[in-house]
Amino acid sequence: MYFPKYWIKAALKGPNREGEEWETEAWGWSDVSEEDARQKALSRARATLARLPLAQRGRGKQTSYYESSPCREAILEDLSKGKVRTVITRNSLGCDVLNTDSVGFADIDHVPARVSFFASLFGSGAKKRVAEKADWESRTLEGLRNWQRENSSWSFRVYRTAGGLRLLAISKLLAPDGPETIEWLQAVGSDPLYQTLCRNQKSFRARLTPKPWRCKVPNPPMRSIWDAATKGKAMDKWLEKYRSKAAGFAVCDFLETMGSPAPLAECRSMVELHDARTLATSRMPLA
Repeated sequence: MYFPKYWIKAALKGPNREGEEWETEAWGWSDVSEEDARQKALSRARATLARLPLAQRGRGKQTSYYESSPCREAILEDLSKGKVRTVITRNSLGCDVLNTDSVGFADIDHVPARVSFFASLFGSGAKKRVAEKADWESRTLEGLRNWQRENSSWSFRVYRTAGGLRLLAISKLLAPDGPETIEWLQAVGSDPLYQTLCRNQKSFRARLTPKPWRCKVPNPPMRSIWDAATKGKAMDKWLEKYRSKAAGFAVCDFLETMGSPAPLAECRSMVELHDARTLATSRMPLA
């Protein structure tokens, strides 16, 4: 788990490997200085330019935190304790995100079934979506209970989210890129992109605050504190509005514990932190 202190974006124009004029940009990172980050950004931009054209890659921008580069997020709090490293960061949507190197989280996404045009036209579509999600949740929970009974060394807390379910492993510490972890994530049906993130970033992640559009707030004016210093005041205003609206929503709703309800000592404080920040027992609307 690594969150660099400095990030700089560099843009570069020049001939690609076929002699055509191209423009590309890349981010560089460093714990030493902004200048060191700038030099690394230029080096990455040159390397990208030398490989262009890349099919389906546009201008060669590198933005996804699922890639092997570190997450371009600012650390808001460092809450590490003993064996467990834990930091809170802000993602590109402005949400607070919990990052930990050894307590397992897994989100299981519900993919809604398609509702027919006539069902949506006559107002029955919403009811069908609610019923379909309830049925999916019931079947998924039963599958998780069966898996836990067959793998009794595992215990985890289960939460409902706006988009599905979340698991918090409480019976053992885990390596995010370890084979046991990947097997667990695959078995419970966690998002494949999240599995990639765990392997590449050596970190588990769990969003702690609502997605903006779910609490009727537009997306933030900047994706990270490194994008544009001139947008700082606008970001401050956005955060004030977002926090005010977000206070009326929970991210998780605790459902049950599968396996032993007593957390491992190192996991207990994580449960307390996660449940307090997500308002997991508040019964507020989910966002």
